[in-house]
Amino acid sequence: MAPTWPASGKTTSGREVAGGADQLKAEILDQGVDAKGRFRQAYGNDELDASLLLIPIMEFLPADDERVAGHGARHRRRTHEDGLVLRYKVDSTDTGFEGKEGTFTICSFWLVTASP
Repeated sequence: MAPTWPASGKTTSGREVAGGADQLKAEILDQGVDAKGRFRQAYGNDELDASLLLIPIMEFLPADDERVAGHGARHRRRTHEDGLVLRYKVDSTDTGFEGKEGTFTICSFWLVTASP
């Protein structure tokens, strides 16, 4: 969701194209956030996904936005293993793969970078 936002309304020169980014941002903030103000893995799926830690890095929202800060806090509490961040919980995400998922070092960097 949010990781597609930068490409939706920018040309290579950085100018907005017909408000596409603003329209997609409004949709994401409407459908991509649950009733408690937490970012969803996908529309209708309230699971965590570390790719959403890119939200402040891509300047979708600032790191001190309460939704962004809350998302990072949830990741610190729920999706880590041996001090590193998992992209998502395999047992609650249908990836089409079976077995245990490893940590992704880049997700840990995203968490640190996204923290206010």
